[in-house]
Amino acid sequence: MSDNSDEQALKVQKIKAATELQQELRRMVADQLTGKMDWVRARIYWRTRLPGIPADELAEALTHVLAGGSLRQEIHSRTQNFL
Repeated sequence: MSDNSDEQALKVQKIKAATELQQELRRMVADQLTGKMDWVRARIYWRTRLPGIPADELAEALTHVLAGGSLRQEIHSRTQNFL
């Protein structure tokens, strides 16, 4: 019984860590695309963080942000401020 609860706890921790990583990556990509993060900070972030990120996690975050309507909506609202 204890082994099963340990496995369950480990599974929950892995899901939580993956979710947090996705949130972090999506925020970083969106911040770069919308101009909230400059290229110097972005370069430092990616040089530091990229080696430890699994390719499938990065692909998931990139496709979510680049294909997502929320980013388009944020960009659209930012450009309307200048009109």
